[in-house]
Amino acid sequence: MEEQAVAGAATGAAGRLGPCSTRPERAPARRRDGAGKPLIARHRARRMAKTPSQNWQDVIAAHKAACRSIVSSSRAVRYAGVINKFGRTLAGATRPGVKPHLKPEEAKNEFFAVSTILSLRKKSSAGIGPLDHAVLRHERITVVAFPHGTDTYYVSVDAGHAVSGPMVARMKKLAGA
Repeated sequence: MEEQAVAGAATGAAGRLGPCSTRPERAPARRRDGAGKPLIARHRARRMAKTPSQNWQDVIAAHKAACRSIVSSSRAVRYAGVINKFGRTLAGATRPGVKPHLKPEEAKNEFFAVSTILSLRKKSSAGIGPLDHAVLRHERITVVAFPHGTDTYYVSVDAGHAVSGPMVARMKKLAGA
């Protein structure tokens, strides 16, 4: 009976004592950073955080998906793209089989002009309210441009199709604006 008591004391009620030890085993110490968080948790959080490059790629992928959905929303839509405040194309989608009316250099100039117009409108909108969208009618196409944060969606539509309020609302909804 005495041997069982010694064996029971050696293992402890919770089983934390070693078989031949009278001193309890210690759990490994958890190191903590200066904020009191365990280092393991801090390292996991660091691994899961995205880099600025990854964030940028996610934004561009979202813009590309929105452009594709705008192009597929109507047969009248020829092109949908996102341009920044300098007129640079961030993302775009063209309807398959559509021949562009503008050469690449002419398209760059067009995007710069539209982005400049919308930037100037944003700056002067204090008295009349923010710009919802702009419609530019040309002989061959109609352009719908609307702001989305700091960027601008540029959508070209065949000139034979009327650009209505519901059509613009659908484009903005697809763009997430």
